[in-house]
Parts: sequence; structure tokens; C-alpha cells
Amino acid sequence: MNPLIKIFILAFMLVAETRLKKGKEIESLFRHGKRFENEQIIIKILRKKKAEGPRFVFVASTKISKKAAVRNQIKRLFREIVRINFKKIKKGFDVAIVAKEGSKKKKYRELEGETLRLMEKAGLTRIINN
Repeated sequence: MNPLIKIFILAFMLVAETRLKKGKEIESLFRHGKRFENEQIIIKILRKKKAEGPRFVFVASTKISKKAAVRNQIKRLFREIVRINFKKIKKGFDVAIVAKEGSKKKKYRELEGETLRLMEKAGLTRIINN
């Protein structure tokens, strides 16, 4: 792969260290995590023992849509919201962002606002001074 394409892809993705992949960790997050929700989103958070950067998992079930393309699009929107606002998110948490049916009707800006408000309510965001 061309090195310029690699740099371009990495600049616009969440890096692997920020993704929650292991089944046991995800199961633990859903079982023991604290739940915050509104009409479009459910956020589950679990404080980690190590103060590493936050890790995320994004979920859009078939309740949202039977079409994988629609579910993937919703997950991409949430990934982008997290990527853009990553510096505002506190370290030391595992986070699950679960899309509810209301999220497929919302535009990006509305979802971003709702997600950030819910993260603030959950105590995940911090104030950044430029």
C-alpha cells in the first residue's frame, strides 16, 4: 500500500488501541457498566484500573434496521463523532455506544450534540483549554 494512502487512512480513523475488541471485555462492560441513555443513544461506561486512553465499542443491532449498510452507516457516524472529539474524553474508561432506533432518523450534527451531552452527563468529557 502506498505510504501516503496509509497516512491518510490513519489520520481519519480511530486507532486500534482505542477500540474494544475482546469478547470478555465487552461482556464485562455490558454486565457491570453504568448506563446513560436518551431517545437515540445508550452509553455504557466502565472505569478501568489502568489510566490508559478510553476504548470504545459501537453497536447497532438489527432492531435499528435489517440492512447491514444502514447499521454500518450509523456506527460510522458514531466513530466519527468520537474521533473528532477524542481529546475531550477522559482517560481510564471503556465505553459502549449503542444506537437506538431514533438514531437512524437523526442527522450528524444532531447525533453529535446528543452524544456529547450524554457523555458529559456520564462524566466522560473534560474541558480543554486551547
